Amino acid sequence: MQLHVLYAGADRFVSAIVPKVGRVAREAFETHLAADSDLARVIGAEVSGVDLDELRARVRARLERAPVDDFRVDFEDGYGVRADLEEDEHARAAGRALAEGHLAGTLPPSVGIRIAPMETATRARALRTLSLVMDAMCGAYGTRPLRVTLPKVQRAREVDELAGVLEAHERERVLPEGSLTIELMLEQPAAFLDASGRVPIRALVEAGRGRVRSCHLGSYDLTAALDVPGWAQRADHPACATARMLAKLALAGTGVLLFDGATTRLPLPRSRGASADADRARDHEEIVAAMAEHAGNVRRALSEGIDAGWDLHPAQIPARLCAVFATYLAAREAMTVRLSRFLERHARATATGSAFDDAATGRALVSFFDRGHACGALDADDLARVGIERAPETWRLAAVDRT
Repeated sequence: MQLHVLYAGADRFVSAIVPKVGRVAREAFETHLAADSDLARVIGAEVSGVDLDELRARVRARLERAPVDDFRVDFEDGYGVRADLEEDEHARAAGRALAEGHLAGTLPPSVGIRIAPMETATRARALRTLSLVMDAMCGAYGTRPLRVTLPKVQRAREVDELAGVLEAHERERVLPEGSLTIELMLEQPAAFLDASGRVPIRALVEAGRGRVRSCHLGSYDLTAALDVPGWAQRADHPACATARMLAKLALAGTGVLLFDGATTRLPLPRSRGASADADRARDHEEIVAAMAEHAGNVRRALSEGIDAGWDLHPAQIPARLCAVFATYLAAREAMTVRLSRFLERHARATATGSAFDDAATGRALVSFFDRGHACGALDADDLARVGIERAPETWRLAAVDRT
């Protein structure tokens, strides 16, 4: 299960960036969350009764195995406005680095680029950057899936045009159909309510001709567009909560994932090269506080049914994992009891020929264990306790099978 996508400016992207990110994330985890008091602060008082040693072991294993789920090479906000020749060179370099990373096996399963918006002023630049990246990557490597993030989308025609461009790239480069996919950034008011008062999100997805795989909430662009003052902009602002729920409702049943927006408070020290104990203590406090804020946003998103979000710095990754894993571990016992009771009632109803129509409850309970295992928060023993067996490509409920 995907938990995040990590963004980095195209000028900083190299083929070995993901292993480096993993090292930085592990170092932040071991340095700043070694004390129980700091770890407890990050996961929050809402997540009680979690064995911190168990939590650490599972987070550490995930950081060792797969610290980065998805990576986006950013040619938009995280990159800034550059001269055309400079962006051309960065696009070619990014394409070559993507190819090198694929060949070396250093990239995560999903990677992509964020281009400039497809609005009139930046359309040509966006398409040129995309073409240059594709030229360099395919010339050095060959076929490889790539996700293209379209920011500040407002109209279905922008998505439709990008889908057509990606179809053309696949034909011209003899790529497998559907290997180039789309991710939409929902960050403009028009993406949530159009001029007629309708919610256009599903229409935006459908304009992608089956290529749209995910939508991301751009919290700060959205609040800025709604005239929310800078001091009040935050990921849990009521405007963002409304936007998330509109998107959740619109995307329900489509299979398109919704990602939460970023936490812009980064876990960085205030001073550079701090030497005094007081400076190091102050920096540690700042980093842990930023991790706790990020983890709080992650927990809030989980409660809203949103599993994944943006990360902007490697040290946000352990904070995210701690929040997600602690949430699953805190709920594990109660969910084990609930699913066991559900299966017992189901078995009794089946044995007596009675109708048992609470299937939605069963699916939700099994989904908890499915998703928890997929992300690494739960292990095979947790599944076995409720009679769930991991079979190739499927989940089997052993207790139900026996009935």
